[in-house]
Amino acid sequence: MLARCCSLASSTVGTLVKAFIAHESKGYRVKSKGAKIKYKDKTRKGYVQVLNCYVLLDTKKPEIKEMMTGPFRFKLFHPGVMILIYHY
Repeated sequence: MLARCCSLASSTVGTLVKAFIAHESKGYRVKSKGAKIKYKDKTRKGYVQVLNCYVLLDTKKPEIKEMMTGPFRFKLFHPGVMILIYHY
């Protein structure tokens, strides 16, 4: 459980992701009802890969790091509810 490995009051997204990768990704999925279900190996590997790349920025591709850390412009058009996100 994430609560036993890090204090939620002082946690950052990075520390929570690292705790999830270290402990929870090998455990059971969160469900409201029914039996406990473990993560499938393929699902766990996919989650870990995406979290490492896009949250922890553990990637060799500079364009991904720039995309995730660079400034962006957010526009919302209300009548048709069209959301556009521009990366500079």
